[in-house]
Formats: sequence, C-alpha cells, structure tokens
Amino acid sequence: MTEKLGAQPISDDLTALYNEFVDIENEIEKSGRGIKQLALDEATAISEYEELKNKELIGMYAEEVDKGIKRTEKQREALYRIKYADHRRAKLLASANLKSERDLLAALQAKLSSMQSRRLMLMFDPSHTNGI
Repeated sequence: MTEKLGAQPISDDLTALYNEFVDIENEIEKSGRGIKQLALDEATAISEYEELKNKELIGMYAEEVDKGIKRTEKQREALYRIKYADHRRAKLLASANLKSERDLLAALQAKLSSMQSRRLMLMFDPSHTNGI
C-alpha cells in the first residue's frame, strides 16, 4: 500500500519511519521537560542536605569548643550522616533520577540518529519511489 505525502508517493517503509520520527520527537520533548524538573529537584535536595550538614558541623565545632572535646573529620561525618540519612538518601535519589533521565535522552538521541541513517538508506534504495 502506498500513501501520499503531498504529491509524492511514499512506501510503507518510509511511512513507518516517518511515524517513528514523530514518536521519537515526542519522547525526546517529554524527556527534555523531565530533565528540567529533575535537575531542579536534584539542586533542591543537594542544597537542603548541604545546608543541614553545614549547620550540624558548625554545631559540632561549637560543642567541641564548649566541652573541650575533639572529633576527627570521619567522626563528624558519621554523626551528620546518621542524623540526616533521609536527606542524604533524597539527595542521592534525586541525582540518580536525573542521571537516569539523561541516559534515556542519550538513548533516544542515538535511536534518532539510527533512524536518520535508515531514512538515508531508504531514500537511495531504488526499490522506493521517493524519500521523505
């Protein structure tokens, strides 16, 4: 079956490829919007965790001065990581979500590149009447 795009007939292969282009374009647009929100979520989670961590460290230093105790950096790190484990987890999950969406976008872009190559091959295939 041959459909027409304007005045030029298009083979079933090219029609299917065109429909794939439309689908991948929508997926890329959706992924791009998702990345924007995930980047905002990541930045928020990181800043919240860093703020809490830094406030806790300042409190620890003040406590050490007041009580005459000395903690190592590893001890301080362990204390604030325990206290703010949920915030740290949220920060790590936000970063993982953003990375995952960026990986998806890269895969979609690779798929698009492959489809563009297929389009060129179909355009120059003598068994097809006209390219897109």
